[in-house]
Amino acid sequence: MLNKHLIIFILVFFPTLIFAQSKWSTDIGLGVTAIKGETSTAGILGINYQASNRIKISLNTQYAKPKFDVTDQRFDFHQVSLEAEYAFVEESKLPIVPIFGFSFLHFGDDIDLKHNNGLGVNTGFSLTSFSNDHFRYGFKVVNTYSKISHGGILSTFVFVRYNF
Repeated sequence: MLNKHLIIFILVFFPTLIFAQSKWSTDIGLGVTAIKGETSTAGILGINYQASNRIKISLNTQYAKPKFDVTDQRFDFHQVSLEAEYAFVEESKLPIVPIFGFSFLHFGDDIDLKHNNGLGVNTGFSLTSFSNDHFRYGFKVVNTYSKISHGGILSTFVFVRYNF
């Protein structure tokens, strides 16, 4: 009996509490990922927490399917990133914000790499435009440095952000 009430509480009230928080937002976007000069269409999905007026913490996931230049076959590329954005000037006055973070990379098992999983360091910037209180759109460029990659990783995205 207690479990049934707990499930009802979680399904009804918990989403209401999450959506009522103005510090949370979500991103969805499309873009291009280039790995050692091989480009591919990519998608990004993320959730953000506004820690202060100038600091935003993001958890993003990215998927692309680039071509491996040695065998000309496509492989899966996944990236899960934990990033921090710090606005030196308040975001409403200057929408360009630098990005720094860490990521976990997974290259598909279809290609022959010594290690298909590893860590990377992300640097980049985002440019956000305000359209209203809930929706924003923007452009994001992130460069990932990783020891396991067979080349540099550059990702550019156009995204839509929804503020809860």
